[in-house]
Amino acid sequence: KQLSNGSHTIDALAKDPAGNQGTSAKVSISVSNGVTSAGIKLVQRSGVDAGVTTNSALTFQTSNTAGNWIAVVLRAGRSNESFSVHDSLGNKFLLAKQMNVSVDVPNGETLAVFYAENIAGGPNAISVSDSQPAALRWAIFEYSGVAPSGSFDAATGALGTNASPNSGTLTTTSSNDLILGAISTSDSASFTAGSGYTLQELVP
Repeated sequence: KQLSNGSHTIDALAKDPAGNQGTSAKVSISVSNGVTSAGIKLVQRSGVDAGVTTNSALTFQTSNTAGNWIAVVLRAGRSNESFSVHDSLGNKFLLAKQMNVSVDVPNGETLAVFYAENIAGGPNAISVSDSQPAALRWAIFEYSGVAPSGSFDAATGALGTNASPNSGTLTTTSSNDLILGAISTSDSASFTAGSGYTLQELVP
């Protein structure tokens, strides 16, 4: 039986070659294999156009599950923004990737992805702030099955003007990664996910 990440108590029983067995005992073990038996799954998501602001908050519709993983994807309508991300459960958010967008945008844009791993459980509101007043559009995601620590593998990104944009090549070091992509455009557009990917959230 494959055990999920976390603490488990199992019954252990010793036998000798003749089949004689001793007394069973409870054994506590901790598993951190990066993958649960159910694999990586999207639990819930939400997005908002917060307008021109330096602060915004977004609440998950249902309580977070302890041990899960949160991603926060931010787009602000000015370049060189500094972001701060917090939540009501006290989880620590780390920056995975940030890009200053200077292509075909008068004031530029800033696109960033933050994440929190092995999160606390319960009702949760995410709050973000940016360093300059700008049109802030952002989304939050909760995933199960992501490694409880050391979950960040690698990141890449690209800028350009193209009807078929791509991030460029990324080489991962794990065969069980969650690959999360974000895209921002200066003009109204309809998006279709690339082969093998699913479009999960759109904040127009």
